[in-house]
Amino acid sequence: MKIENAGLSQIASHSTDNTVRVEKKAGQSDVQTVRGGQDQALMSGNGRLLSKARVALNGVEDTNMDRISSLQRQIANGDYTVQVKELARKLVARLFPGSN
Repeated sequence: MKIENAGLSQIASHSTDNTVRVEKKAGQSDVQTVRGGQDQALMSGNGRLLSKARVALNGVEDTNMDRISSLQRQIANGDYTVQVKELARKLVARLFPGSN
């Protein structure tokens, strides 16, 4: 198969000989060098926060939906009572580990 120039114009209609040389100023560089030849990735504040949340969620036990439903029914019916001594004991144990 032969492809012929069927009257197509040249890609560049003017010559490129009229180029102008641009001098760099001393101490300036268009490209930042990476020291040590290692790649780097930076995280935003939100990215760090999400990463910490993900790690914290990995340590949380699965949700017991039956227990949640039972508590919701008790609260709705007015049957739920808070056992203050048990709540205080658990709060102290969580806030001050090892103080048993």
